[in-house]
Amino acid sequence: MDEPSFTARPYPSGRIQLIDADAAAALPLVAGGPGNVATDGDGPADQQSNAARLQRVRRGAYVDRDGWEQLSANAQLLLLAHAISASAERGRLFSHCTAARAWGLPTVGKQQSSVEMLVADGRTGRSPGLIRRRTQNLPHGIELDGLCVTSPARTAVDIARAQSLASGVSVMDSVLTRGLASHDELRAELRAVPRGGRGRQLAALALALADIGGESAGESLSRVQLYTAGFPRPSLQVEFRDDRGFIGRVDMFWKELGVVGEFDGKTKYGVDDRQSSALAAGILWREKQREDRLRALGLTVVRWIWDDAWNATPMLRRLRAVGLRTGHSQQWPVPDLSSGRQTPRAAHS
Repeated sequence: MDEPSFTARPYPSGRIQLIDADAAAALPLVAGGPGNVATDGDGPADQQSNAARLQRVRRGAYVDRDGWEQLSANAQLLLLAHAISASAERGRLFSHCTAARAWGLPTVGKQQSSVEMLVADGRTGRSPGLIRRRTQNLPHGIELDGLCVTSPARTAVDIARAQSLASGVSVMDSVLTRGLASHDELRAELRAVPRGGRGRQLAALALALADIGGESAGESLSRVQLYTAGFPRPSLQVEFRDDRGFIGRVDMFWKELGVVGEFDGKTKYGVDDRQSSALAAGILWREKQREDRLRALGLTVVRWIWDDAWNATPMLRRLRAVGLRTGHSQQWPVPDLSSGRQTPRAAHS
C-alpha cells in the first residue's frame, strides 16, 4: 500500500471542535497488555490487579479501564484508530466516519463502531474493528491529533456516498458552516468520483441541498424530510428585529406564509444535564420571551424535536396545519449531473 501523504493546510481557528478527539489522544495506550504496566511487585496478584485495571482496545493494545469508560462512543472509536495507527509500519489513512469523528462532523442514523480507512491495493474487507475501503488513488491526508485523516471535503463526500441523504447533508452543512471547506472544494471532490461510481448521485443531491445555514444535525435532517415530502424550501437563519431591537435568528422561515420553523435541541439553548434546574428554567424562559416577540410580529412559530424530525410525520403534520403544502412555488436546487451545474427544481407534487 502507498503511504498516505500529509498536508499542512491550516484550518480556521476556533472552528474545529475536537472534544472527542482530544479525549482519545489524551488516554495513553499500553502495548502488550497487563504485563507491561509497571507495579511495585511482580507477583501473580500484581498481574491480576493490572489486568483488572486495563481495557483491551485491540490485540496488543490496552488502556486504563476507568479512562475508557469515561470516553464517549466517538472518542472510543478514535482511540481504536490510534491503536491501529500505532501498530502500522507505514501510515494509515482514516476515512469516512472515523475521519468525521476526528473533525467533529455530525452524522445521522446508526453510528459506525468500526474504524474505516482507505487502501489502494486489493486488501479490502473487514477485520475485527476495522473496515478497509478501496480507492483508485489515495488522497492527501491531514494529520489531526496524531491521526492521518481525509480532508473535510473528501470526508463529507465519502459519507454522502456511503450513508443516507440526511447524513450527507448533515456533514456537508457542518463543513460549510464551520468554514472547513467551500462549495467549490466539495464540488471538486464530487467531480473526482467516476461517472457511475457508487453513491455519486446521492452525494450530488446532498451537495445541492447543503447550506451554510445548517447549524445542527437535527436541522439538516429536518430539511431533508421537507425536501423528501415535497414541502417548500425554507430560508435559513433569518434575523428578526422589533422596536426593542434584535430578537434572534430562526432556523427556518417561509416568508410567503409568515411561518417560522424551529428545531429544538438541548445545545440550542445551552441546556446541559449538569446545570441546575433554575439555570435551565431561566434559559427556557428567555426562549419563551423570544418566541412571544416573534409572534407579536404576526409570525406563526412551529417547533419540533429530534423524534419529530426522525419520524417526519409529526413535524410535517404541524407544518401542514399552518398552511404549508406541496407543490409550492419556492424551489429546491438539485444537481444537473451531466454538466456539473445545479438547476432549480420545483418541490415534489
